Amino acid sequence: MNAIAVEIAAIPEPVITAHCRGLLEAIGSFFDDPDNQAKFEAWHKKKYGCLPKETSYGRPSEAKGA
Repeated sequence: MNAIAVEIAAIPEPVITAHCRGLLEAIGSFFDDPDNQAKFEAWHKKKYGCLPKETSYGRPSEAKGA
């Protein structure tokens, strides 16, 4: 298999922004499923010995204090 080199600096900022927005929405949708959240927490506990810390990584309306 050949490696692919990506020149991040050559990608226009609006393209990066759009891709990041889509990725964030996909991650949020994945974690909206309680089964996926539980699987992640179990994996994190097994790998690191503790549950992940609480964050405000949710969608803006779900962020703490919003």
